[in-house]
Amino acid sequence: MTHIPPSPHLPPNNWHLQETYKSLITISVECLKMLVVVNGGAAVAVLTYLGNLVGRSSPQHPIHITPAILCYCGGLLAAVLALMFSYLVQLRLYNEESAVQWNVPVRRRHGRLLWMSIALAIIAAAAFGMGCWSAAEVLGA
Repeated sequence: MTHIPPSPHLPPNNWHLQETYKSLITISVECLKMLVVVNGGAAVAVLTYLGNLVGRSSPQHPIHITPAILCYCGGLLAAVLALMFSYLVQLRLYNEESAVQWNVPVRRRHGRLLWMSIALAIIAAAAFGMGCWSAAEVLGA
């Protein structure tokens, strides 16, 4: 686990708040990794299944799995963008905190990037769910 410095806005004797702050960052990173893995893994799994199905027999009806694959790919893109925005949030927050340490007036502007990251993570999770639903409808029939 990487070392995350404590927030300068928390009192030094309040270890519980500092540890909670650190765990929030760790959980967020793990969540984004999970979204990348499940969306990418699902796309690979569906394509592998289709490859085996087509290779063993010619299906009677064409299989329209494109919507599921597009959902997984969209979820993967959203998760990658969320990770990139998260980096920008941390960079902007670091710069803001550095300015505060030097007593430079600073305008807090990391909030929009944070909410964009959260929205993209939610979109990635929703895309995974929609892709699973779509694949289940097509492959379960």
